[in-house]
Parts: sequence; C-alpha cells; structure tokens
Amino acid sequence: MTTDLGLLLANPACPAGLLAKAAHGGPRSRTAAAAHPRAVPWLGGLALDQEPGVRTAVAGNRACEPGTLRALAEDTDPLVRAAVAGRIPPGHARLAGDPVAAVRAAAAVNPVLCLALLDDVDRAVRDTALQHPDYPPERLTASPDDDLWTRVVVASHPATPSPVRAVLADDPAAEVRMAVARNPATAGPVLALLAGDPEAAATALRNPAFPAARRARCAAGADHDRRAAIARNPACQPRLLALFAVDADASVRTAAAGHPRTPAPALTALADDPDEAVVAAAARNPGAPAGLLRALARRGRRRAVAWNPACPAALLADLAGHDDDRVREAVARHPRTAAATRRTLAGDPCRAVRDALALTCPDPAVLTRLARGAVW
Repeated sequence: MTTDLGLLLANPACPAGLLAKAAHGGPRSRTAAAAHPRAVPWLGGLALDQEPGVRTAVAGNRACEPGTLRALAEDTDPLVRAAVAGRIPPGHARLAGDPVAAVRAAAAVNPVLCLALLDDVDRAVRDTALQHPDYPPERLTASPDDDLWTRVVVASHPATPSPVRAVLADDPAAEVRMAVARNPATAGPVLALLAGDPEAAATALRNPAFPAARRARCAAGADHDRRAAIARNPACQPRLLALFAVDADASVRTAAAGHPRTPAPALTALADDPDEAVVAAAARNPGAPAGLLRALARRGRRRAVAWNPACPAALLADLAGHDDDRVREAVARHPRTAAATRRTLAGDPCRAVRDALALTCPDPAVLTRLARGAVW
C-alpha cells in the first residue's frame, strides 16, 4: 500500500528522518522538503540545488535564515528572486527595482517594499501594491473613469476612507457595490442602504457589521433570499435563528440549521426536517450537541457528522469502522480523532483514507508507517 509522499512532506508533524530522506531524494521530494518548516538543517544545502523549484521553495520557507535569503536574492532565476522579494531581509530593498516585473510584483506584497512600488511603470506591479493592507489610505480613491477592477479593489480595501466607500456604494457596477457590501469596515448606515439594492442586498445582510436592530426589521418583511442571507450572517441573533428554523422556505431553514448560534432546541427540530439539505446542514453544524450527532449518525448522516468539527472522539472511533470510504476519510482528517483510531486507519485499504492521514495526522509513528513503500 502506498501513500502520496507530497502529502506526508506537507504535514507539519513530518518526522526529521523522513525530511532528511526527502532532502536527498528526487526533485519532487527535495522541493517538498525545502518548503517544510522543520527542514532547517537541510535548507543551506537545498539553497544550492540545481533545480530552480527547489531553490524557490527554500526562499519561500519561513524558517530560512537571513544569510541564505541574501544569497538567493542574487539567484539567476526570477522565480527564486520573486520568492525572496515577498519576505526580503533588511538591506535587500533593491529587489523592488528588479528588471523583471514579476519580481517587483512579488516585492509589492512585502510591507517593507510596498510603498516603493506604488508608482511602478508596470500595471501589474501597481495593482499588486494597491491590494496591500498598508497601502496609504489617502491614495485609496476611485472615480467613474477608473476601470472596474480598480474600483472593486478600492471598494474591498479595509483602509479605504469611509467617504470614498460611501460613494462607491452608489457605483453603477454591481460588482463594486457588492464589494462595498462585503467589506467588514463598511459602516452600518451604508450597509443599511445597500440592503435595499436588489443586487447587493444579500451580501450586505451577510456582513457581520450590519446593524443588529435593523437586521431584525429587515427579516420581518424580506423575501426568502434575504431571510436566508440574514440567517447566514455570523452575528445573527439566536432569537432570529429560532424563527428562521420554522420558516416556510427550505433555503432559510437550511441556513439556520448550519448556523453555530442556532439554539439547541431549534437545531434538534431541524434534524427532523423533511428537507434533506436542512438535515445535512444540521449534521455539519459545529454547535450541535453530541447526543444529536449520535442520533443523526444512526439515521445515516455519518459522513456529514464525521466532517462536523465538534464530533466527539468516541463517535469518530465508531465511524472509523464504517464500510463507506468517504466516512473513514473524513474520520482520518478530523483533528479530534484519537491516536488509536489513527493507527488503525493507517492500514486502511483505501488510498484516500491513508492520504488524508498523511496530510493531517500529528503522530510521527503513523507517518513513518505510511511512508513505507513511498518513492523518494
């Protein structure tokens, strides 16, 4: 039985022995090892690798030492220099003036270098800088003459001044108005206005910053699409969710069934809903009580229950013996799965189950077992 080696090497718990073997394996193994946060002992050697992909992975590794980064900043391959530019050490700001635009664009995501690239000659570099959180608020402006992409980015930016965002809330393009409606920094009065916009209303009503008092008023006279949007708002009040749980429209009940703030009595009632989508949403709800999850598993909702982040370890152990590969794969991925259950699943005949373990299991012994037979 084999396991995907790349998944093993992407696991933060990958044992040092496997990383050492990968660092001296084929190009794919070396690239994966070079990206691992615990590969520090081998990064210096991998930085000299003949494969540009390996050197690029070293440059992008957050554990890479400044001295190695300084050497890679001089690399002949622009992809390697671009990887360095995103996390440049002090003294290497010259990558903001690299002759290759892709390298400068990578530098534009760096808070140290972003401000030096606001007026770059290349549009792609300027566009990248425009999206940076540290972009100067006084320069975050947009007019009807600007292209659609620029207006959307400015409308989405958390640092855009409130007056600019208020103007963009009246933009002729729905994409721009929806970007304003989605922005968590948008003020409550602007969101309330957008709740009357046929194209941006649902987005505004899902924004946690939408005024709570107005949310309740909107729910009273809204159509089913807007009621469902309110029910999906992370800040939706439990009392509203209890009302949505008995809504005549199935899409609204589905939204309430999936909301972690839905009261337990309402959620229990939704688990008996005649609509399959509603019951499935209740089974995935992270606020569902353990007893309800067990009942849903007995009723055939095993896969949805196994994906539920609140699923208890004891129930996961029971589900690990199910004959459906997809259920066992979900158990293998679950952070609450017990060590003994993971050890059992390491010998599962299904490749997808073993690959799920390879990527997520924190037990080095299990990972070493899964690595047997892998091609390095």
